[in-house]
Amino acid sequence: MENKLSGLESMVVYDLMVVLKYLTKKDKGSLRASSTTLLRRIDELEKNTFKVWRIHGEVDSSRLKRLSDEIRTIQELAIYTLITPGCGPAFNYLVEKHEELESIRIGFVKHENEYENKDQDEIVLRTLSHNNLKSITIYGMKNTGDITGRLPSTLPNLEKLQLTADCDELSNGGLVEILRISGSKLRYLDVSWTSVTGVGFKDGVKSLPMLENLKLVFCDELTEEGLQEILSTAGNRLKILCVNGERISAVCIETLRILLFNLSRNL
Repeated sequence: MENKLSGLESMVVYDLMVVLKYLTKKDKGSLRASSTTLLRRIDELEKNTFKVWRIHGEVDSSRLKRLSDEIRTIQELAIYTLITPGCGPAFNYLVEKHEELESIRIGFVKHENEYENKDQDEIVLRTLSHNNLKSITIYGMKNTGDITGRLPSTLPNLEKLQLTADCDELSNGGLVEILRISGSKLRYLDVSWTSVTGVGFKDGVKSLPMLENLKLVFCDELTEEGLQEILSTAGNRLKILCVNGERISAVCIETLRILLFNLSRNL
């Protein structure tokens, strides 16, 4: 019995919510009485006080649709494994229904078959078109089409942008276009493990005046000239710079360490 209670006490929020859906009022009362942890967790769920939802395990279109309908408030949403075929309409439905969203984190399952990556462009475009978002994190993006020409005119509230971990098809032009519409409040930018070169950055991005944290780790296409262009757009608030790549020399890193005296960390 203790093992079963322990399993319920540690169960991820969404799975516990599904379990509670099929219990009677009497059964819920028994669970409340069996453990102070379950009492607190069930009360929180019943009152729907959660605003941060982290969904583990594979999520397909049907689970995404249930999530949209069964949860009243979602301010922060993290989906660690999104199965993309058929998820485009369901994701659009979720975003339209939950205008209160401020943070989206998505990890795509990456497939070699182009069909299995279907709807990924639509999901990425919908995410990058949400004006209320303060934080966007996308892993494993396999861009199969040109979405930059369909982006909105501005992302006025974006403070954190992370496009990394197998987003290796993110192009220099694509990043420039995204930053062009979202640079005014951006504090954190991570495009590690991408094909970004930095060349042409200065002409495409006017300024990143609030940028404090910049990560360009394992960007093997990044050149020293391109790195200088990226840094030229940053204001004087930059404190953390994490950078390495096949084309970035130790001499370049040491020079930056001297020039960027505000840095608290430099890799």
